[in-house]
Amino acid sequence: DFCVYIVPSCCSIPLLCKVDEIRTVVYIWEVPFMGSVALVQSEQDAPDLTSFSTVDTTEIKFGLFPPRSIAAPEVTASSVKLTWDPGLDTRRIDGYRVYWDTDSGFDTPYAFDSDGNGSGQVTFNGTEATISGLSAGTTYYFTVTSLSTYMDPSTGTPTEYESVVYPTQVSGDPSFMYPIEVQATTTGGSCTPTAEVTGLTVKNVQGGVELCWDPVTDPCLVGYRVLEAGSPVADTEFTPYADTGVETCWSGDPSGGFFLVNSRGTGGEGPWGHYGK
Repeated sequence: DFCVYIVPSCCSIPLLCKVDEIRTVVYIWEVPFMGSVALVQSEQDAPDLTSFSTVDTTEIKFGLFPPRSIAAPEVTASSVKLTWDPGLDTRRIDGYRVYWDTDSGFDTPYAFDSDGNGSGQVTFNGTEATISGLSAGTTYYFTVTSLSTYMDPSTGTPTEYESVVYPTQVSGDPSFMYPIEVQATTTGGSCTPTAEVTGLTVKNVQGGVELCWDPVTDPCLVGYRVLEAGSPVADTEFTPYADTGVETCWSGDPSGGFFLVNSRGTGGEGPWGHYGK
């Protein structure tokens, strides 16, 4: 629920003029006995929270809500372990399905899942799962859905239903955010950071100099490389002096007076930014 404002170019004193009001209403209902979920999203300009007559999205599925949170606490060169919070209502949950891909499920459908293309790669243990057979040094995106089986009392035929798949969070009340999609990068292989180190500072300390920089957020990051030069020349003229871990400060006594710090991965160094001296 928000308003749209503009600043008229003809105003000598900037004024905010309201031009529109936007209200979108999203409802999610759960029917506990059947384990069904209905999602309804109103049109963009709903008159209020209850009397809108046009919907933009309607999705009705049998199955419980998906897990409330997902984490990837362990990774190897070929596997990722996932853990999740199944939510408060677990009475109808009979199992889970894991989806994964090398790009987000928000962009394209997941290429792999534990029951289809990728079956046999996932080992479940309650609210944990280990996905094996992955490529080294590769970033993957995962999400988990809940499964429930309903037995038709008139026919005795079991039918499996699945919770709604949410590949990305929806903003709003944090208590009602579903999926969630989690990202993890396997170890090993060739993985090169794409993030540039920024905020490099240099100061004199006893025994040499101390360099500090802003931390880099990059799934390929394994550490940093400190480079030096006698003058502010091209980046190719800087000489590697020391490799660090993921800490963002380093002290030493190099001979050069100009410094670069690059992000470092198993496949090489990231782009270089401004030098310090």
